Amino acid sequence: MGARILLVGNYVPDAQESMQRFTYTLQQGLSFCDYEVRVICPLVKCGAWKGLGATSLKWLGYLDKFILFPQSSEWKAAIAWADLIHVIDQANAVYYSSINLKPHLITCHDILAIESSLGYYPQNQLSFTGKIYQKWILNSLKCFSYFTCDSNFTKDRLINILGILDNDTKKVSVIHIGLNYPYRVLANQSEAQKKFSHLMPFILHVGGNQWYKNRMGVLRTYHYILKEMPELRELKLIMVGKPLTQDMINFIRENGLTEAVISKVSVPNQELEELYNCAEVFLFPSLVEGFGWPVIEAQACGCPVVCSHAGPLPEVAGEGALTADPMDEAGLAACIRQVICDVNVRNHLVEKGRLNVQNFTTEKMISSFAALYQDILSKS
Repeated sequence: MGARILLVGNYVPDAQESMQRFTYTLQQGLSFCDYEVRVICPLVKCGAWKGLGATSLKWLGYLDKFILFPQSSEWKAAIAWADLIHVIDQANAVYYSSINLKPHLITCHDILAIESSLGYYPQNQLSFTGKIYQKWILNSLKCFSYFTCDSNFTKDRLINILGILDNDTKKVSVIHIGLNYPYRVLANQSEAQKKFSHLMPFILHVGGNQWYKNRMGVLRTYHYILKEMPELRELKLIMVGKPLTQDMINFIRENGLTEAVISKVSVPNQELEELYNCAEVFLFPSLVEGFGWPVIEAQACGCPVVCSHAGPLPEVAGEGALTADPMDEAGLAACIRQVICDVNVRNHLVEKGRLNVQNFTTEKMISSFAALYQDILSKS
């Protein structure tokens, strides 16, 4: 076997599903590159107590992550075993003091929470303790030697916030994330269309309830379409992800959209693939992102994309999307109408999306990480 790589993953109760998938994909892929790979995560001990509220569990989770885990024999043994340590989420930068004697790197998927703590995003106010936590993360990040980012947008933000000098920018690499499920155009779309015939035609959105996902913007754009574009009034809206917030439910009720907006929670990959294949258009008007995974998922399934022109989304979507200001519901609605009503535009976006997805394969991602590990080890 080659070098021993330790991947430092996330605390499972934090339910960071995308990070868990990223870690698993990396572990599986690297095992085929002549690396011996292990994953270690903070153990669930105090956070396993039953009958407690969310706030109590959060603080017990901190005890697991930041007190018990760094002192555990499992953690110390894993560090001793490793030739190189890869921290796969910027939030875990706080473990730096334990790993600084070994070759190491950290992946920064985004720095939105750090920027929010510094007032970059007034709409996302952090608590006093949240600001302290993000300052801890920021100070820890400044100690790392090597970084990877999911996008050039995140790389530029990271270099700026860490004050990395020009001659050190080579220590920050961009490695685009690959698809962690083989989303594709279904050979037999008619079966999926039959399954969702009672919902068609529909606009699809996929995302959580984080402030930057702009799900209220999705609802406002859809409401605008129904009011101002009579030719599209048959469209429904399917929102996949976390349960709708009370504000979203109130908006839907107050605007008579109860029968037209469908919320789907915890959708498995196979069903999501079917939804992408059946949707008229995928709408993703995020205010900012670290990357924007659902954009390439939709493109892989032949679904035309309308997204915002904010953050890394133009970089990720390439020529396979129409873009608009995320706060411009009329502009987003106009893009949707163009996709649905102009077959040439639709076909163009589908083809460009198909080509764009080839830039985001898991194989490319794994190969890039493997080459970076080799480079770091050769300099150690």
